[in-house]
Amino acid sequence: MGAYERMRQALSPLGLYRLDGTSMVETKLRLIGSYMDILETHIGKLPNNYFVENMDTTGLKAYRTLYCLPSGLSKARVAELVKKRMAITNRDFTKEGVLRCIESGGLTVELTERPASGEVEIKIKTDLKTFGTQKEKEDFIRSCLPCHVKPVFIW
Repeated sequence: MGAYERMRQALSPLGLYRLDGTSMVETKLRLIGSYMDILETHIGKLPNNYFVENMDTTGLKAYRTLYCLPSGLSKARVAELVKKRMAITNRDFTKEGVLRCIESGGLTVELTERPASGEVEIKIKTDLKTFGTQKEKEDFIRSCLPCHVKPVFIW
């Protein structure tokens, strides 16, 4: 039973509206009902996208938007990057955690710490082209580093 039928069924016993199939109220109920049916369909699809492994095209599009991923990445690659991003926690400021964070942006790097100067040399080894410009890539990498660290990028 659709939304229109459910609304009509609920309103009919009240006797407040003329529901004979020709009234303006029924015309509006049909219109509202059609939109409610569309909304119900979309809501019904939400559970398919709770987990990256089950995402459909709507979920894929949403994850790409959420994580600013390019449309050219395959579904498998998007799922891989999203899983990595979701695994990052506020306790990942170890070297391994920083590397995982950077990998979640489609970059593989080599880190060399320089404790005396407070710098970290970041040598980019591979790039999946997740970000458009070099500045975007560097900004993402900076977001993975502790705030006191000064990055030195080697491309």
